[in-house]
Amino acid sequence: PNSNERGVTLEIGKDGRLENPRDPMENNMNPERTNASLPSSSNVRPPAHLTVRKLPLTVQERVRQATRLVNDELDLVGQREKAGWLNNMIDVLWPFAEPVLNDMVLTQVQPIVKDMLPMGPVLREGTEFRKVKLGDVPIRVDHVQVRHQSGNFIELDLDIFYDATPEIEIQFGLVPPLLTATVGLKQLKVVGRLALILAPLMDQAPPFMEAAQVSFINPPEIEYDLTGIANVADAPGISSVIRKVVMTAVESMMVLPHRLLIPMSPTLAIEHAYRPPLGLLKLELRGVAGLRSRRTLGLRQAPDVYAMISFSGQTKRTETVKNSMDPSFSSNNVFAFMLHSRDQEVEIFVYDQDVGRDDLLGQMTANVGQLVKSASQSLKFSKVIELDIADEATVNLSTLFFPLDPSVDDTIPSPNGCVAAFLIERARNLPAGSCSTWVQLSVPVAGEKVTHQTPRVAKPPQGAQIVIDPSNPIWNFIAEVYLPDGPNSVSGPIELAIKDGSETIAQTNLSLSSPEACDEIGCVVKIKMIHIAREHKSL
Repeated sequence: PNSNERGVTLEIGKDGRLENPRDPMENNMNPERTNASLPSSSNVRPPAHLTVRKLPLTVQERVRQATRLVNDELDLVGQREKAGWLNNMIDVLWPFAEPVLNDMVLTQVQPIVKDMLPMGPVLREGTEFRKVKLGDVPIRVDHVQVRHQSGNFIELDLDIFYDATPEIEIQFGLVPPLLTATVGLKQLKVVGRLALILAPLMDQAPPFMEAAQVSFINPPEIEYDLTGIANVADAPGISSVIRKVVMTAVESMMVLPHRLLIPMSPTLAIEHAYRPPLGLLKLELRGVAGLRSRRTLGLRQAPDVYAMISFSGQTKRTETVKNSMDPSFSSNNVFAFMLHSRDQEVEIFVYDQDVGRDDLLGQMTANVGQLVKSASQSLKFSKVIELDIADEATVNLSTLFFPLDPSVDDTIPSPNGCVAAFLIERARNLPAGSCSTWVQLSVPVAGEKVTHQTPRVAKPPQGAQIVIDPSNPIWNFIAEVYLPDGPNSVSGPIELAIKDGSETIAQTNLSLSSPEACDEIGCVVKIKMIHIAREHKSL
């Protein structure tokens, strides 16, 4: 990194393919790394053999070189491609990215984990990440699929795999500083599918975009092994608490609809990077068929059935239908969700309501892209818990998709309502000494409060490569709120509070009629209203 004398040899054969790229800094480079044809549309034909030597190769040059290969390989929208080229680029960038990711864990993940810990402020205040080092093993990716590559943005989906031995230690202060306990992470595996949006694109110097947005399409699979007090942490009660805290932290940061926005330009305007959802997904749980009675105290009784549906971080519940083996739910069980990816999954759980604890009969997971192919479907459980009751049961549901329609006239609102997107950008000149600043947005919709929270912006550890000032935080957070009856759905003041830890340091009310607000408290929030089409359609 301290030398400009790096060299690379590029050999272009008679067939127009790159052959045997050699970098003296990487003698073990796989010769198959760059194996892409030159674009067939190019008007410039290379000579039969060309060698370029002693080419100054900075990190930016490496990225630009890999980007050219990306454009050559990914020329078909919608097809999944192997991603050897991208893994090679990650190999190059990982030594530079890993320290930054370590700092992000300390400044963004740590405050979220502390806030979610049980046992009150004593445990939270005494808890800190003592060591965070993701290690030398980079993330692996595969099955890249281009969703969109026109206009001013590019959208990619890709599988991500991370299997490494990081050095992570968390100290829990039970009675700090007298009684503390340290838990280490000795193995970490993460598997999931990522959505990557590069927007807006710009015709300037690399990286040719103002921001990158990263999110898991569905909650990832996370496995880990603990050290230290592992025998305690692996106990059923404590283990479930730790897993819940970990998953909640991940989902609140970067599982759809939440996206981790990474600015690439100091002039980024969040409204230009914002990509609205695909539209509105309406799911109606009609009922369950094919349940059997169960034996209780020598008598056979039909179950008291209700269902729960979970999608995109929201959970909805039907009413309970008593004593029925083929329960039909009321027409009120039409649930509306904002859809961001056709690969998002819906989870449905069916319970038998009982005294004390309800019994889970079965559950199913369905891909939205498959559901919307038919307006009405009967699906079997993917996992049956009570075999004697639900092994032959099916869940009956209807699915309709309504795309967004920017052309809808405000004076004639759509019967499907609209989406209010709150673009929470930054705040300035908050009280000096602020340590962990964040925003809480509360929108009363039809009598119920919809609450969103930005990630925490915390002071970086000493020596960190990230420069963060909690007194002038940049959140770049987007909160989407569905308004079923348009602006008339808002039944009270829209409240915005800026907090430092648990203390409120500034607050104000917002109005949907004002596209930009909060200047009086130094916070920049922009509001976009997006209408939903009247007619449903296929994805």
